[in-house]
Amino acid sequence: MLPIVASGQATLVDDTHQIDPWLRFEPSIGHTPGHVSVRLTTSAGTAVFSGDLMHRVVQVAEPQWSSRFCYDVAQAAKTRREFVERHADSGTLILAAHFPRPGVIVRTDAGLRFRPID
Repeated sequence: MLPIVASGQATLVDDTHQIDPWLRFEPSIGHTPGHVSVRLTTSAGTAVFSGDLMHRVVQVAEPQWSSRFCYDVAQAAKTRREFVERHADSGTLILAAHFPRPGVIVRTDAGLRFRPID
């Protein structure tokens, strides 16, 4: 058991926990058990911190490609596909932990793509 849990200092929450009206967890299952993304909604717009949902930018165009670290490859691919479809052309800022820069997902004639924000 982690020391912070053992000492009673941790607050355990479920994968849809809402911290306040602007910040909440969203399940993004498949990579690791209990994996969540974090959605921030402000008057300036929406951003999603997607954690380990995607490891390479190419996974926006090819969401069925999983890393060797995904514990449930089929579920991870399904979750990624739903994520990129839901956020395509939405203007939602995507902050993926393993991408070099934040950006948005867009639909092009060639399919879904990740467009970094300058």
